[in-house]
Amino acid sequence: MRTLTLVTAVAVALVASAVAERNFTEDVLLRPLPGLGKVVAHFRFKQGAAGSTVPSEQHFGSFPKHIRQVMHKFDVDAFQLTFTNGLWRHGQWGEALGHGPFGALLEANVPSEAAFQGLAQTLAGIFSASLNKMNARAVNTKGSFAYQANLAREELCTENLSPWLKLLPCRAHAGLGTFVHPLHVLDSDFISMSVRVTRDLAMEQSLTFVKRVDGHDWTLASLLGAASTTVCPLATQSSVTTELSTDKSSALMLPPTTVERHRNAYRHIVPLATVSSVDAPWLAAPAPAAAKSTWSSVSAHRYLTGYGQVRGGIAIALHNRDTKTPVRVSYDETIPWYLRVYFSTLRVALNGRLLTSSEYALEMTPASRTGSPGHLRLVLELPPKSRIDIGYAFDKAFLPLEAHPPDANRGFDVAAARVRVDRGKATTTLYTEPLLVPLPTPDFSMPYNVICLTSTVVSMTLGSLVNTLLRHERKKTNIAKLFDVLKQLFRKIKPKQA
Repeated sequence: MRTLTLVTAVAVALVASAVAERNFTEDVLLRPLPGLGKVVAHFRFKQGAAGSTVPSEQHFGSFPKHIRQVMHKFDVDAFQLTFTNGLWRHGQWGEALGHGPFGALLEANVPSEAAFQGLAQTLAGIFSASLNKMNARAVNTKGSFAYQANLAREELCTENLSPWLKLLPCRAHAGLGTFVHPLHVLDSDFISMSVRVTRDLAMEQSLTFVKRVDGHDWTLASLLGAASTTVCPLATQSSVTTELSTDKSSALMLPPTTVERHRNAYRHIVPLATVSSVDAPWLAAPAPAAAKSTWSSVSAHRYLTGYGQVRGGIAIALHNRDTKTPVRVSYDETIPWYLRVYFSTLRVALNGRLLTSSEYALEMTPASRTGSPGHLRLVLELPPKSRIDIGYAFDKAFLPLEAHPPDANRGFDVAAARVRVDRGKATTTLYTEPLLVPLPTPDFSMPYNVICLTSTVVSMTLGSLVNTLLRHERKKTNIAKLFDVLKQLFRKIKPKQA
């Protein structure tokens, strides 16, 4: 009887552990943009695990074991890795669902810079990316335990997307993971993929892309490349949400089970289990005009000023086209160490009027000579129907020969700046364009020319020397001697004839 009770208790404990471990939800949000002939798709996967990050834990359930080991090895409180191709257009595509600066962005709360570098190198192996280049020269320290690094040249490709899909419990075999087709994803106007993990083993994955469509009769197969609607058995929630400006359920071919109001739009939620075919049109009629974004009035633009390979500058233009509401703007920019910024040249102007230092909050950290980059942060108020211009000058550093990349004449990348816009209870984040700065580059053909010239001179000198040392005078035969005698006779005869 005691044995049966013990077995029952163990079984109950295992079931409870499995239920606690089985915490996985998935959802895809579709936002039609009929005026542009595009659709925004935003995938979001959430999963968690019970227990700690200690690797001695043998029961991992559906949570990726290697992610738990990484969290424990480098004592990570939280990290977020984002890959982005393109720039989110707030005025055209609406509220940002998931985006980041162009390239790869890694943010982590770790106890030391060495731990951050180890985390970056490990994630580089997991996601098949060049994150190992995120060393001390590319890392911007934010506080004592928070680090951030950005590689503006790292572009998202299938090699990064495949490991990301393998983190899902059902991978690409069932659930919404089957809707993520790499070829369809990469053929988009905008792509952003991210993964965020916290110390309590809560992981959130998101994938956002803007896809062009022909007409309104698009299907899940034509839009996403979906092949089946098999539900992931480990998912506690799996749904397809469509964001429209109307609350009418007849707008979709499949009637939604729930319609929720989200700001100035309505989200129609359809469980994946009720979707029988991926080849049927998703919308019952042409979608109404997309809901206008509350952030379409705020924009940020950054560009280079000056010319030449010695000096230059950066200018930033912040616009608030709203006629009534002011916004609070926080501008953050990471400046590479090879741009020698003159912070005394910093100028901030509101509608052409130069602001004094008391009218805005300024925080700046100069870069080291050949180490961590600098940081510039401005916090200011942007009134309605106004424009703020920010600008500063810099010198371009002369880099050592070994510091130049193979394609140095292409220029050096400067990561996008981050603009946080606060409008009372609502906030959003904008990213500017990345910059390509030409730096002074040596004549890389000169070493080649010197090597060729030196090799030619050395070969000619050694060849002549070896020929002189090793050449022997050959003995003349009788016939050769006869020819020499005849030549001498002819030479004597010719003067007499003359």
